[in-house]
Amino acid sequence: ALRTVYEIVTGREIPFEGLRVETLRGDGEIKEGAVTITDPLPEFARFDGFTVRFAATSGSRGAHALMQAVQDGTSPYHFIEVMGCPGGCIMGGGQPRNQEEDVFEKRMAAIYRADEGKSIRKAHENPAVIEIYRQYLGKPGDARSHDLLHTAYVPRGAYNQLTDETYTVPYEKREAPVEKPKAQASEAHTSREENARLLALEAENARLRADLSEAQNTMEVFRKIIVDKTSK
Repeated sequence: ALRTVYEIVTGREIPFEGLRVETLRGDGEIKEGAVTITDPLPEFARFDGFTVRFAATSGSRGAHALMQAVQDGTSPYHFIEVMGCPGGCIMGGGQPRNQEEDVFEKRMAAIYRADEGKSIRKAHENPAVIEIYRQYLGKPGDARSHDLLHTAYVPRGAYNQLTDETYTVPYEKREAPVEKPKAQASEAHTSREENARLLALEAENARLRADLSEAQNTMEVFRKIIVDKTSK
C-alpha cells in the first residue's frame, strides 16, 4: 500500500532500497515508520513536505494499544495495519505446527525472498486489479468502487443479526429511510429483545444438556468400575 501511494502521489518509486520498508519488517509487537513526500505531481501539490506515518501490529495486545491511542486522540498515524495472529499469517491458525525454534524467522525470510523475486511488487500494477477497474469499478473513489469496497463501523451487539440495521454507508446520495411509527418501532424493538432472550436461553439449555450428558457418562464409568470391583 505504501509503495503504491507514494508512487501515485509523486510519480516515483518509494525511496527505500529494493522497495523494502525495513521498519515494518521483523517481529516487533508494534512496528512503525514514516516517509516524507517531496516534489509530488502537480495534482498532489498540497502534499509536498507531508510526512506519512504508519504502524503495523499483530495480535490483540498491540491492536488494543493502537486503537486506544486513536480513541484518545493521541495516535500520530495515518495508516494502521492490524493482523489478528501474533506474528501475522505466517504464524496463524492455518499454518502447520513446527517445533523448530527459528520457524518464524525462516517463514518470514521466505516471504521477503518471494517479494523480492516477483516481477510485480506494487498493488497498482496488479493486472487483475487493473482489469477489474477497467471493466467494472471505474476509477478508485468513483461511486461504484466506493460503494463496493468501503465500509463503515457502527456499534454491534451480540444479536445484531436480529435487527434491521445496515452496516454500509453508500457513496451515492439515497432517499432517507421512512421513519417507523413509534408504536411499530417499539413493537419491533420488543420482538428483537425477546428473540435475543430466546437465543440466550437456547444456548444455556444446550450448555446444561452437554454438562448433564458428561456427568451421566462419568457416572456410568464409575458404575462399571464398582460392578467390576464387586464381582472380583
